[in-house]
Amino acid sequence: MGTYGVKMTAPGCVCRGYRFKPAPAVNECEKADCARCGFHFAENPLDCLSYYPDFDASECWLVYGDGDMDEDKVDSKITCTKITFLRKLDKFDFLIACVKYIHEHPRRQLHRLVCREVGEVGQRGNNRFVLVVGEHPRAMGSQSGDVLCLLERREDGQDMLGLFVIGAEGFQPGVWYGVDGLPLGTKTGNGGDADV
Repeated sequence: MGTYGVKMTAPGCVCRGYRFKPAPAVNECEKADCARCGFHFAENPLDCLSYYPDFDASECWLVYGDGDMDEDKVDSKITCTKITFLRKLDKFDFLIACVKYIHEHPRRQLHRLVCREVGEVGQRGNNRFVLVVGEHPRAMGSQSGDVLCLLERREDGQDMLGLFVIGAEGFQPGVWYGVDGLPLGTKTGNGGDADV
């Protein structure tokens, strides 16, 4: 039985010199052994950034892995002998896939790139987005185009998602935002918070 996941590649759908074909083609190989051979992808989309740390310089794909499969004991990497590249994911699709994974696996440890409760773009990794999870998450960007992704976890399981772009629809750099998109405060020159 196959499974869906995310795979990042170099531009042109190339990984380690192999050029993958997008759907409807099914890419096939003979053997699956994590970290040795086979086609690799990740169950947790954030694990892809361990191998392709610059999102904007890579391609990100929703994939379906099938055939002989092997799982890694280090992260959520899965190896398979059949992989179908279903569609490219932009930064927003990628972040939504990350939130979906976190929501569907509430007991798993959060990835090292996820901020708890408070996060700024650039705080974890060099990509122009931040993913913050918590009971009252808040996030801040420093320049136009930065993406804020907030996941408010609720006891009833009805988690709330906020996804905002600095410079769009009135979202300003240097301002803390909550999951509802309302401003919570500004950053002062000394790194502290000031009231709005």
